[in-house]
Amino acid sequence: MIFWKEWRELRGRFLALAAFYLITVLLVDIISSVGATAPIIFAPLIVVAWGAGLLLVPAVLGMDVYAGERDEGTEVFLFSKPLSPVRMIIAKIGTRMVLTLGLCGLVMLMVLLRTRAITGTLYFWVRPYVMIYIVLAVLVALLVVLMVTMAVSVRAPYQSTALILGGAFGTAVAAMPVVFSFAPISALQAPWGNLGLLLILLILTSFLACWGLANQEAGRSQS
Repeated sequence: MIFWKEWRELRGRFLALAAFYLITVLLVDIISSVGATAPIIFAPLIVVAWGAGLLLVPAVLGMDVYAGERDEGTEVFLFSKPLSPVRMIIAKIGTRMVLTLGLCGLVMLMVLLRTRAITGTLYFWVRPYVMIYIVLAVLVALLVVLMVTMAVSVRAPYQSTALILGGAFGTAVAAMPVVFSFAPISALQAPWGNLGLLLILLILTSFLACWGLANQEAGRSQS
């Protein structure tokens, strides 16, 4: 039951985000048809814009994990049901993790396909397994942003507060392994060397989000 409740609440914003990226792909096709040099000129801007937009996906999907219950007045109804903390945590966090990975993975695939002018040249000097690790590192970093946003949402008074604070703080936490990397090569190699650290951050932030939700459920059960 709670899985369907979470999906119904997230369906609107998930479809809106998916539509945004679909429209972006169509715009890229229009730009690419202008001329042979258009993809080379616009591809870096597209990658930067989509990269910034990707950070919105986990923040938007995670901002209401608990603050939304308070905003919509469903907090009492939720905790009046005979739900165990484990079921509530799995439903709320699991649903958002699947949606984040699905949408962000699809967007990253579109980026690679629609910016062939850049990524095509990368394949000649970056080994394929390094590209795979870079994609994995980005997906793990986005999950870190999701977990931090959900952890903030547990205590945030409003969804907008969770969106701003959680998204900004989550981005800062996820970016630390890359910014403070000691990799001597380019930034493309930084995720490759810091995937393990990102996984540790994901475990810690996941524990924080689960702990916050479990405490809220336990507090409501005792009151």
